[in-house]
Amino acid sequence: MNVYVEYVIIDNFIFDYILLKLTFKGESNPCKKRIFLGCLFSTFFAIIFPFIRLHELILLGLKIVLAFSTVAISGSFTSFKEYFLKVNKFVLLTFLFGGAIYGLFSLVEIDYNFLYGTSDGLFPLGLLLLLGLILYGVCNKLFAKLFQKRLIYPFTCECVLYCKGQILKTRAFLDSGNHLVFNNEYPVCIVSTQLAKKLVLGGFIEGKELGVLAVTTVAGQSRVKIYQIEKMQIYFGDKANIYYNVKIGISEKSLNLSEEFHLILSADYAPTA
Repeated sequence: MNVYVEYVIIDNFIFDYILLKLTFKGESNPCKKRIFLGCLFSTFFAIIFPFIRLHELILLGLKIVLAFSTVAISGSFTSFKEYFLKVNKFVLLTFLFGGAIYGLFSLVEIDYNFLYGTSDGLFPLGLLLLLGLILYGVCNKLFAKLFQKRLIYPFTCECVLYCKGQILKTRAFLDSGNHLVFNNEYPVCIVSTQLAKKLVLGGFIEGKELGVLAVTTVAGQSRVKIYQIEKMQIYFGDKANIYYNVKIGISEKSLNLSEEFHLILSADYAPTA
């Protein structure tokens, strides 16, 4: 098998980046710089391995040690247990990924060495995979956006908020599942972090909150601070409904809703026939 060093670098860097992203997927703030350094570290040894011939068991052991080191460089951990679980996830993904590549290459009669991470293909596999992932990502976002508009658009509406002569226009989503109430009486609307900043800067909400509710939002378990807006006007088609002393909830966690709306209306604001 001919070994092309540039192919080894491209393939291993892209493979490791994908595997590390999957390993740390779900974390609130994974460090991209650390993942990049982990990829560089792992790729450096991937360049060396094809030029040294060791017993396969020894090479497998070195690959496992390399996995421990790569994960340690690529992330931060609150405990050894968390670190160990991440290493196991990375190793499992590596074997699944390598096995899938080996099986695919066998079908097209391309020689691929899983332990050394080399192939005799005429083009870096990593670039092909990267192009495929980019195409998938673009198509996925495109179809998700079209699907979201089809489902969400009928339930969105224009909203105008009023306070002390100030006016703020936004789009809202009428959520039939939002039955959040304050003091067992007042329906609560949820605002995005972006809209909350505008409300604060515009003087719509001032002083101490009316109260705090523990709720489950799209951002997970969170505490929501309740404030009061002087007046809200909701447009369903050409008809405008006006409400006074509207209660809104601002999550203590960052809450990004959608490009289509920044306010989730309570089900109590649904238009009546």
